Amino acid sequence: MTNDLQQLITTTLRDPRGAAKQAQVYVLSITQLLQLAVLVCLVGSILTSLQISLYPTDNPPASPLGNFTPFSVAFYGFLSFAILTLGTFLGGKLFGGKGTLPATLFSLTLIQSIMVGIQIINLVAGLILPATIASWIGIVGFAYFIFLFCIFVAELHRFRSPFMVFLGSLGFFLILVLVFGSIVLWLVASV
Repeated sequence: MTNDLQQLITTTLRDPRGAAKQAQVYVLSITQLLQLAVLVCLVGSILTSLQISLYPTDNPPASPLGNFTPFSVAFYGFLSFAILTLGTFLGGKLFGGKGTLPATLFSLTLIQSIMVGIQIINLVAGLILPATIASWIGIVGFAYFIFLFCIFVAELHRFRSPFMVFLGSLGFFLILVLVFGSIVLWLVASV
């Protein structure tokens, strides 16, 4: 199984659309899928915590999410991954997509494992290169995530255009922000 996953990650780097098609037929039990997702999220959270601790500031900005301890980073990492997975699945279904929840979880876990590799490169670059260059590596990594996300979701839900997936995802995200933002504002105003 490990060699198959390594081969699929390598294929994703060379041919994202082909890898997205392969990921749809990759069969793992739900337990294995969840373990793989937890592992990838945990490694990503550890790397994020390490990155935060390596670049301390004298006056850290006050964050409404609290200070970024390793546990809070892991919590927000798992929460955002779960929201992304469910949002991708339900958003795709809303627009007539054909993907399943296990296939969505596997596809996003595969993308996240590639992002862990980019995160390692960014971490090392932050230690040996000027901060501006390391920041650009992070920005390019995020753009690559969006690129992979659109291709994988297009294949997952059998949509024709990754660009339309991008526009649909952007619209879906804005709607979620407006809805959740309104709820938070309502809760804050009622206190």
